[in-house]
Parts: sequence; C-alpha cells; structure tokens
Amino acid sequence: MTQSTNNRQTWIDLFTAGVALDPPRWWFNPINPASLRLTREALAWINKHTKIRPHKIKLQRGLGGRQFLQLERLLASPYVIDTYNAIIIFDETTLIMLQLHAGDLNTYLQNLEDNQ
Repeated sequence: MTQSTNNRQTWIDLFTAGVALDPPRWWFNPINPASLRLTREALAWINKHTKIRPHKIKLQRGLGGRQFLQLERLLASPYVIDTYNAIIIFDETTLIMLQLHAGDLNTYLQNLEDNQ
C-alpha cells in the first residue's frame, strides 16, 4: 500500500469511526491515489454521519489551473472545492495557515511548494 493510499484510508477510518459505512463516491479524482479532494456527496455524508466539522475558507482570488494541481500534490488532508472563491478543509493546521495568509491560497501553496 502506498503512502498516499494509506493516507486516504486513514482519513476514511477517521470519518467512519463508530459509523456503519455506506460510502458514497468519496474521491473527486479516484485515479490519483495521492489526491485528497472529496466529492460533495462525501462532504454531505461526513456532515450527516460524523461530528467532524469542516472549515470553509473564503479565498482572496479565484482558483486557477495551477492551484488545482498544487492542491492535488501538496495538501495532506481532505478538502472540497466549494466555489472558485472558497475551499472547505478538515485540517486545523491548514485552516490556521490560510488564515495567517489572509485567504491567499496562491501564496500559501507556493510557500508549501518552495519548502518541499
């Protein structure tokens, strides 16, 4: 099992702890095991069946193609693209970092990429 597949399974285990699993189509990109982008169906399931609450971040600028690719590669926790000006995340570290960047996802992702 690869690290990224293991990371997906870890999040599924967290989301489904103590809940009978009737999984929706979880992953927006099921072909890429490193992608942690969730579908809206998965978000609805998580909101209904768990006590885990997502955090919505309004972005300074709309998402572009580069940010979509960077999100796929760089985020280590599940996320949902709410609109092109908002993202929903589950990780509090990412939440705090985006708040410190004043919702500037482009700068945050560029900093993550530069420090890898």
